Amino acid sequence: MEYLFQSERLGFIKWKDSDLDPFIKMNADPEVMKYFLSLLSYKETLELLSRIKGHFEEYGYCLYAVDRLDESSFIGFIGILPDTMGINVSPCIEIGWRLDRKAWNKWFAKGLKGV
Repeated sequence: MEYLFQSERLGFIKWKDSDLDPFIKMNADPEVMKYFLSLLSYKETLELLSRIKGHFEEYGYCLYAVDRLDESSFIGFIGILPDTMGINVSPCIEIGWRLDRKAWNKWFAKGLKGV
């Protein structure tokens, strides 16, 4: 697998078709989405992924799909986007992340290399 960049334990990549199913499940998990207004439906997840991919094409950065390097498995997303919430402090950049429960409490947010 070729990563755009990586930390010691995580690989940051452009989204692959194989990331879709775990992304749909993650967005439908009540624990993962606990602090959001609602769970995301299949359609809403597809729309979000389309926006994320569009941001990468337009700006060259996005909310990257993230794999565990030791398992080569999708665990969520981490990255940045131009303001998408329409808040009145533009221009601004949104920092975003969402990790599957299986990745919680693993200390993944530790020192990126090559960014």
